[in-house]
Amino acid sequence: MKRIETVVIGAGQCGLAMSACHLDAGREHIVLERGQVAHAWRDRWDSLTLLSPNWFTRLPNFAYSGDDPNGFIGRDEIVQFFADYASMLRAPVERGFDVARVYPADGSNRIIVQGADGTTFDADNVVVAIGGYHTSKVPPVSERLPHILLQVHSSHYRNPAQLPGAVLVVGAGASGQQIAEELLRSGRTVYISVGTHNKLPRRYRGHDAIWWMEQFGTFDATVGSLPSVKDAIRRPSVSLTGVGGGHDLDLRDLERQGMILLGHITGTEHSCLRLAPDLGASLAAGDKVYASFVESIDRHIEKNGLRVDPSDARLQGGDEGVRKDITTLDLAEAGISSIVWATGFRCQFDWIESPSIAPGCDPIHVRGVSTQPGLFFLGLRWLHTRRSNFIDGAGADAAYVRDRILRRAGQD
Repeated sequence: MKRIETVVIGAGQCGLAMSACHLDAGREHIVLERGQVAHAWRDRWDSLTLLSPNWFTRLPNFAYSGDDPNGFIGRDEIVQFFADYASMLRAPVERGFDVARVYPADGSNRIIVQGADGTTFDADNVVVAIGGYHTSKVPPVSERLPHILLQVHSSHYRNPAQLPGAVLVVGAGASGQQIAEELLRSGRTVYISVGTHNKLPRRYRGHDAIWWMEQFGTFDATVGSLPSVKDAIRRPSVSLTGVGGGHDLDLRDLERQGMILLGHITGTEHSCLRLAPDLGASLAAGDKVYASFVESIDRHIEKNGLRVDPSDARLQGGDEGVRKDITTLDLAEAGISSIVWATGFRCQFDWIESPSIAPGCDPIHVRGVSTQPGLFFLGLRWLHTRRSNFIDGAGADAAYVRDRILRRAGQD
């Protein structure tokens, strides 16, 4: 058993930011990663890009430095960004270490970290820096569909060539719409089941949506300012894309190009799906989010006397004629051979034995400091601010946790 001051689990943005903060303070630590640096980013689809512009890609003492600050780097560039950061830091990353169990040591406040191969660390502190997106969420209806269908979660989607036949995409968040758009562009017949989504313009009045959110202080809103933390955490991420330099994701546009829009799935019988007649309501709700965002920008511009480009917002809504909802869909008759479940993730911390892990696996913490002495978390949605689960938010949260660790060691 190896005795050490701090074990950091995960070598993504949060784990590397945590390492940077420890290195700045000259504190002993190790970063354990089951694969390579940025393992989770390596395992995404081929055309993935960041949803935020390159200038928003910032970590402690390191930031995007290329010649396209307003562009959107892709998956391989993201991985290289983190690999370069780890090299620059000379971070003590132990690759290929699969953490199997974390549990309190008997008779002390120390914590044991055990690997799948039996290797153990005896630590003063453990920082779980793997975020909150661990296990694919797929609705139970998937188990009642014909076995002949190829079903993949968005986390296992790679490119259109992977999927046979016409494709049904379930979920209209950023991932669902991006994947559906890519499939349509490749010449596939695509159906998409649409639910709640947060529609925003990619750019408005000369600036990216992320730039405007920075101006509003949106990313610095704290969890304590929320009327309902659970509602905020469940709220879908904004529907944006950086593909092709970034453009609006517009379901009605995709419909005009041939995509078939559906309401959300309510059940199944053999190869037939039952669908709710709520497509129009879901589209209208997305339009409302878009319009509210645009109006808030216009008010901000007027209030502060900003000199920016004239309004270029597209009118939202206004379906031609009366929309007739599809309430049943025979998958075989429609030629659908593949389904992509873009239905999100859930966290999974059942490998951590701690009173700080609540039923349903959500850690009990305040700003990443758990109720168990020496156990900390990073990368969770709304860990402290809206920025917390973005690359840009990792540094501030890691610095706060570092300070709590130093205080615990009597160094502060």
